[in-house]
Amino acid sequence: MGLLNRATAGQEKSDGLLLKTNAFSNGQVYNSFFEFCKKYKFAHCAILKYIENNFIISHCIGIDAKSIAASVSSRDFWEGTIGTDVIEISFGKIENSLAPFYQFFSNPMKEKICGIHFIRISRDAIFMKVDTAQYEDFFSSAETLKNELKQFVTSETVPVFPNKQYSFSNNEAQLLLLSMKIAIDDALELHEKNSALSVCAFNALYDELYGMTEKSLQAPNAAVKKASGEIKLIIYSHDIFDEQLFRSHIARHFASILGPAAKSLVILKIGTAHSTNEIIQFIDEG
Repeated sequence: MGLLNRATAGQEKSDGLLLKTNAFSNGQVYNSFFEFCKKYKFAHCAILKYIENNFIISHCIGIDAKSIAASVSSRDFWEGTIGTDVIEISFGKIENSLAPFYQFFSNPMKEKICGIHFIRISRDAIFMKVDTAQYEDFFSSAETLKNELKQFVTSETVPVFPNKQYSFSNNEAQLLLLSMKIAIDDALELHEKNSALSVCAFNALYDELYGMTEKSLQAPNAAVKKASGEIKLIIYSHDIFDEQLFRSHIARHFASILGPAAKSLVILKIGTAHSTNEIIQFIDEG
């Protein structure tokens, strides 16, 4: 039962990484990194980009806030551990080769890791896949994945992402504003909030939380990403909408990523819509 269903009523299992070559789509354009990960059933992964003389997570799924903040690392470290010439390389707990990477993970994540796999997208970008349930052999088509991942890191080939399609109805809908800014800042605990590294970490966590929100809602319910860590929610409810219960479920839903900072999430009920036009007006405002 999804988050919405629980609120208004009163892991995806992985098939492994050994996908057939014809399951990949060269040149596919994704709406988001979350969509890319969903296609390949990656539950815990990230992209690290080189910014201000350091690598830091810029995109992620299933990586908690503490680990994002801890991902700041030097070029020398990565060249010394995964090299510059290989496309992919893997490390596993069974051969005791994970120790150099533990510094980049929170204690809860560190305890679960049994394997880490890397794809060197470019000199300034690295893809990381983390195994938690069990160690899984790395990708049989790492070169294809590398090509698809370039759209998230290469400015010269930034695609025009397809427009998100919504299916709103004219039934009564609750209009809510979910503000994550304070919670994200509290969870990351970064001191120089205006630095390029801090902005990158903020956006990575914001995108991850948005992806989680979107996944938890079934159409015609929707989550619309806005600026400055805000998400506009359109919630249809056949029962009396329990605002307090919804707040509680939201906090629990994000607790694994935000930790105690999930309590700092702010949810405001803006109003009620009775038509598609009113919903569109709500989305377009601010």
